[in-house]
Amino acid sequence: MKKPFDYLQGHTPEIQAIVWSVSSSFWFALMAVFIQHSSNLMNPMVMVFGRNVCSLLFLMPFIHGNFKKLIFTKRLHFHFARSSIGAVGMMLWFYSLTIMPVNNAIALSFTAPLFTTILAVIFLSEKVGYHRMIALVIGFLGALIILRPGTSAFHVQSLIVLVTTCFWALASVFMKMLSRTEKPITIVFYFTLIMIPVSFPFAYMHWETLTLTDMLVLLAIGVSSSLGQLSLTTAISKTDTSFVVQFDFFRLIFASIFAYIAFHQTLDQPVLIGAVIITVSTIYIARREAKLSHRKKAKIESIKTEILQ
Repeated sequence: MKKPFDYLQGHTPEIQAIVWSVSSSFWFALMAVFIQHSSNLMNPMVMVFGRNVCSLLFLMPFIHGNFKKLIFTKRLHFHFARSSIGAVGMMLWFYSLTIMPVNNAIALSFTAPLFTTILAVIFLSEKVGYHRMIALVIGFLGALIILRPGTSAFHVQSLIVLVTTCFWALASVFMKMLSRTEKPITIVFYFTLIMIPVSFPFAYMHWETLTLTDMLVLLAIGVSSSLGQLSLTTAISKTDTSFVVQFDFFRLIFASIFAYIAFHQTLDQPVLIGAVIITVSTIYIARREAKLSHRKKAKIESIKTEILQ
C-alpha cells in the first residue's frame, strides 16, 4: 500500500514543488490565525518557546527508527546560524501578529524576497542590474501602499514586519545552502531543536501558568508551523526558489479566508493591491535571477567545451 505522499513521486519536480508550496502556504496561514487567536491568552515569547517544544514533539515520530541517519550532519554551524537568525525573525513575527490584522502582516511579509536581493548585494557583492533595481523599487512601492504612511491607517508597529522579513531573508539564504546537502526533515529538526534554548530565556521572562486551552493552542501552532516548514523546505529542495516563490501568494488567500471565519477581518483594497504589486515584483526578480544564473552556467559550459576541443 502506497503512503499518501508516494503518489507525488510519479510527477515532475515542478508539480511536486507546486503541491508542497501551496501546502506550506496553507499551514503558515493557519498558524498565523492561531497566533492571533492566542494573543490575549499568553505573551508572544511564550508562544515561540511553546511552538518549538510542540514542534519537536511532533517531529519525533517522523525520525523515529531512523534517527541517526536523519539527524547526521556535517554542517552544524550552518544549522546554528540559520536557527539563531530564524529565532529573532520568529519572535518578531509572533509579536507582529498580536498587534495587527493577519492579512496586513502577511501582505507585508511578501517583501522578504526583496530584502534577500538587497542582502545578496551587501554580503555577496552580487551585482543588480537596472531590471531588478526597478522591480525592487516597484516592490517597495507596493509595501508603501499597504503601510499608507501619512494617513490614519498607518501604524508604526507595522514596520516590525519589515524588520522581520530582513531576518527571514537572511535565514532563507542559509536554508537554500543547507537544502543542497541536507534532507528537509533534518533541516527542520535542527531548526526546531536549536530554537528551544535560544527562545527559552525570553519566554522565562514572561512565563505564566498555562491552562489546558493554552497548551492545546500551542500544540496547534507547533503542528501547523512544523508542517509549513517541512512543506516549504521540501518545495525548495525540488526546484529553484524562483519557481517556488510564485506560489507564496496563496498564503494571503488562505489567511483571508481563515481571518474572516475566525475574526471577521476583511482584506482591504490597498492591502490587496500592495500585495499583488510586491508579489509580481518578487516573481520578476526571482525569474530574472534564475535566467542570469542559467546564462552564466551555459557560458561556463561553453568555455569548458572550447578548452576540451
